[in-house]
Amino acid sequence: MGLLDLFDKEKRRKAAVEKNVRKLQQKYGQSDNRSRAVVALRDDGSEDAIYGLLQRFKVSVDPSITDQEEKEWVHDVVADFGPKAIEPIRRFVHKESAVMWPLRILEQIQGREAAVALACESLRRAAGEYQRDATKKISLLKHLVTLKASDAKVVDTICQLLDDMDGDVVIGAVEALAELDTSASSREKVLEVLKEKGPDNIRLRQEIFRVLAETGWSVKGFRPTVETIIEEPWYLTGEGLVKSRER
Repeated sequence: MGLLDLFDKEKRRKAAVEKNVRKLQQKYGQSDNRSRAVVALRDDGSEDAIYGLLQRFKVSVDPSITDQEEKEWVHDVVADFGPKAIEPIRRFVHKESAVMWPLRILEQIQGREAAVALACESLRRAAGEYQRDATKKISLLKHLVTLKASDAKVVDTICQLLDDMDGDVVIGAVEALAELDTSASSREKVLEVLKEKGPDNIRLRQEIFRVLAETGWSVKGFRPTVETIIEEPWYLTGEGLVKSRER
């Protein structure tokens, strides 16, 4: 086989991969067509085919039970590639918003620490970017909570999101810190957010009051600020703790 023949063969292979990836993402297409696309991409086995398989996680189909079954199948297919799937997963997580399933696969292949490291790496990249859609940042935060990733590097990474322009991301970061920051190292940073953004954002300040009450974090150093904006059902104790009258 000559060089041109090899080139043509590779060109046809790539075209077939692209065609099957399009079929895999047809939200209103037939399930059988998507299934055949999964098989074709699995049989191809190249890194671009594995990356193509991950595209299935970007769409949801009806009925939901079919969607779940197909995603579980793709999960298993990609996981079966083992270490070969790591680079496509890394590329996908850095580029796309649908990160939950790929991170689950990585955890199965490499372990929890690898999934935590990739989630943090991607979150740090996202933290420095303006994104019209906050889905990716929030999904990464939720997955770190799911992974129970409570070490200092994770907490430091999450704290970068406290300055985000999107209020939902800031709330997501506060919620994640409440779950993961067992040493309360982010307490002052959360209170700084309350001081700077709380007076003009009722939803944010209510969420921070809830977190302060649930974690038992003191408002030490910020008591004057808290006293001016605290509202029912929250109140401040003499010890500087936020409590709820509804409990």
